Parts: sequence; C-alpha cells; structure tokens
Amino acid sequence: MHRRHPISTRPASLCVTATATAVALLHLSSPASAQDATTVSDETLQEELKARDAVIIELMRRVDELERRLGGKDPSPVEAEAAPTEPTEAPRPVESAEAPPPASRGLIDVDELSAERALERTLVDVGALLLPAGQSEIAPAVGFSRRDSNFPALVGGQVANANTERNEFAFDLGLSVGLPFDSQFELNVPFDLVNEQANLNINGGIADSQERTGYGLGDITVGFAKTLLREGEWRPDIVGRVVWDTATGDQFDDGVFLGNGFHQIRGQLVAVKRQDPLAFVGGFTYSYQFEDDDVDLGSEYALSLGAALALSPETSLNVALNQTYSDDIEVNGEKINGSDQLAASFDFGGSAIIAPRTLFRLNTSIGLTDDAPDYTVRATVAYRFNTPFF
Repeated sequence: MHRRHPISTRPASLCVTATATAVALLHLSSPASAQDATTVSDETLQEELKARDAVIIELMRRVDELERRLGGKDPSPVEAEAAPTEPTEAPRPVESAEAPPPASRGLIDVDELSAERALERTLVDVGALLLPAGQSEIAPAVGFSRRDSNFPALVGGQVANANTERNEFAFDLGLSVGLPFDSQFELNVPFDLVNEQANLNINGGIADSQERTGYGLGDITVGFAKTLLREGEWRPDIVGRVVWDTATGDQFDDGVFLGNGFHQIRGQLVAVKRQDPLAFVGGFTYSYQFEDDDVDLGSEYALSLGAALALSPETSLNVALNQTYSDDIEVNGEKINGSDQLAASFDFGGSAIIAPRTLFRLNTSIGLTDDAPDYTVRATVAYRFNTPFF
C-alpha cells in the first residue's frame, strides 16, 4: 500500500496556498536562462537547492501548525513531511512460532524452579505431592504434645478424681526417595519420650501423686506412594499411599503407656487442587490394626481438609481440620463399651525456605475434642538432595 502524502488530507485552501508558495519558490530558485545555467557552478546550485528545501520544510511545518489549531489534530513530525513519498511494500505478516496451548486456570507447572517453592515443598511434606525421580529428601522433626485427662474413681468408698498429665516428645527421622513412574518410597524412624504425672484428688486435695518417665524406639514405618491421577481443568492430583506400621516399639516403659508395639496397615488417598497461589488439600486414611496378645485396638478412619497459601516463593501458610475416629477396643474378643474415640484438631502453620534445598516448617495443632491432645507443636527441617543411582 502506498503511503499518502499528508497534504492530500488537508483543507483545500491550505493546499492551494502551500502549492502556490512552493511554485513561486521553485521559480525564484530555478535558472533564469540557459546562459545563467552555464555560468552557475554546481556548488552554487546545490546551495540554492538546500535553501529551497529548507523553505519548503518550514512551510509544511507552518501548515501543520495551522491545521492543528483549526482542526484539533496532532501535528505530524517534520521529518515525515520531508521524507520522499516513494512507494513502500505492504508489511508482511510476521510468522510467529506456534504458541504453546494456554495453561488451565489455576494449574501450576511444577518444573525445577517451582519445585523449590515453599508451597510445593509444603505439599510434599503433607503427602499431597511426590518427589520427582532422582530426588530424595531427609526430614528430621521434633514434636511436643500436651494431654490432660480427668476421670472419676472410687477409692475407699469415696469418690475421687484421677487426673493424668502427659508431656509427649516425639523425635522422627523421615526419608523420602522419588522413584520412576511417579512413585515414592518412604521411611520413618521415630523415638518417643513421655513424662506422665498421675494425681488422685479427694475432696479438693491431692491424696496421691506419681510421676514417671518412659521412652524408647517407636514403630518404624515403611511406605510406598504413587500418583494415581494428574491435575486437569477440573480434576485434582490424587496420590495413593500404603504404609506398614511395624511393631518395633514397646507398648510400655517404666509403667508409662507409649502406644507402640502394634502392627498396622494404612491406606491413604490425598487430593490436591491448585489455584496458584492457593492449594486445597483433602485426604482420607483407613488404618487396620492387627490383634496382639488378645488386644485389638480397633480400626481408625481419618479425614482431613485444608489449604496452603503461598505468600511468596520462599514462604507459605497452611491450615487444616483433622478428624480421626477409632473403633471400640476389644480384649479377648469382648468389646469395651465406651472405648471408641473421636479426636479432632485444628492445624495451622507456616513454611519457609531457609537455605538452598532446605525447608523449615512449623506446625501447631489445637485439640477440639477430649480425645485429642490439648495442643501439639511440631518443627521439621527438610533437606532435598539428588539421588545418585537414578
């Protein structure tokens, strides 16, 4: 398409004035006769032509200024007026490379960089995401729980109140190894220490008080996890997990119940749906406990709902509501009525990248029912490294 000269769009009177003036200038600047043309040197002719062009450009500028004042149009650049109106080729459409398909709304492309974000690291810690093949993570953790329980007792014909205060310390060393085919191997080695104080209150006074401390290796757990479904437009990521809770720990130490020593198989499904910077997490766990010495602690059903929010690439917050129901305990095949439990808690915490490949996570749990701990505080440091044999 040829570019139109700007004068063609101007008012007729202005164009006539500009044309007449330009013709007069051309007439004045042109050679008067053939004789003059032979006497005028080339240098003088070039100077006259330059002077003529300068006058034309100045005239165009004044016409532009007048048009702007009369019609409210923006003046065109002087350089554009002086440019020759040579025909130019129509611009060819730019052949752009095929654009990648747009990502679904809310999805996060978990590449090598985003995998180092605190949000993704937190989702791995809660079991909602798995490590890629060739990556491993070691996570030492320490936790503290407080439990207070009261129940009536009959002592010497008098009604007494038995109060038990338990301070429970848990030390864990976890290891996760990313495997091919979107799977993961998991190992956890716990160590438990419990300080228990039992008080017997009669008529408002303490009739008896005992304090004991027990500790020992807990039940080592071995697990395998697999991504069953990848996140899409509407569907979440779903991770399936099977965990064997071994009976390596002791049930009692120094008369203090540690809660270990029972074989248990757990099956878990965890779903996560992400709308960056928010991720919604839900999970269901079924635990079957094997009978030991004619004692069956009953099956457990756990449900959790929560969310994690990325405040920045290095920090995130998380909240969750957890609920676990336990069946009645059976001894010698007889159920103990009223021994079933419902433990519900509200969890909240935060995570931060404190060093390359290192995540610090602090989580607090507040008990909502009598069967749950009054509160729990747990700190975890997770360090990620490459696995050489993958």
